[in-house]
Parts: sequence; structure tokens; C-alpha cells
Amino acid sequence: MTNFFQIIVDCSTKKYFRFQSRASRKEYICFTFFCWCIGVFVAIIKSITYNNWGFLIDIFDYIFFIYTLVPLITVTTRRLHDFNVSGIFGILVTIAYIALLFFMGYGYIFIIIGLLITLFTMFKKGTPTTNKYGEPPSY
Repeated sequence: MTNFFQIIVDCSTKKYFRFQSRASRKEYICFTFFCWCIGVFVAIIKSITYNNWGFLIDIFDYIFFIYTLVPLITVTTRRLHDFNVSGIFGILVTIAYIALLFFMGYGYIFIIIGLLITLFTMFKKGTPTTNKYGEPPSY
């Protein structure tokens, strides 16, 4: 069984620009959960220490967002490939992520849409056999 952190490292390095093939639910959930945890952690730290360290935390937050945006798009595309859907629909998921980040204060509709799309992508079972995007993922 592949380690949680190994999946995160693979998504962040080896599979950074990999749009081909398929991603398992485990791979998608691990990487998305990791990004959410870091985002929540940064938000908590920012709310506690913003007056003292706000600028540095903002810089870290933006660097983390920029670095993880591409792997989030690629793992989402590969996850969509797992249930035989074109990766172009990943644009919808990416828009939902960006909406969650930038429009949180403007309405809960973006949060609800983003969570619904993410939950669907996380829990929909993939094609158990080979499909037009390749073999089933190994982890």
C-alpha cells in the first residue's frame, strides 16, 4: 500500500505536469486533503498572528497556492480520466477551487458548488477495466 506522503510527493514532483493516464480516488483524496489541511492551517495562523507576521504568511500562502495549482489541475484531470470523462471538465473543478479561494466573502454558493464538485470527484467509482485513458491506477 502506498504511503499518504509518497502520494503527495509524487503528485508534487513526478506527476506535476502529467495529464495522461488515470488517478485513483486515494491519490485524489490524499493530495486534495493535504492542500485543504495546509490552507486551513495557514488561515488559522493568519487569523492568530496577522498583525505580527501577516505579510510573510501571505507570501507563503500565495507561493503554496501557485505551486499546488498545477498538480491540483493535473490530479483532477487524471481523476476524471479514471471514470472515463474528458479532462476538460477539470476546468470546472479548477474554477470551483479558485472561486473558493477568492470569493469566499461574496457568497456561499461558490463554496457549495466547489464542495459538491469536489465530493463527486472524490467518491465516484472509477472504471474497473481499461478505458480510453489507460489502465486502472495502481494506487
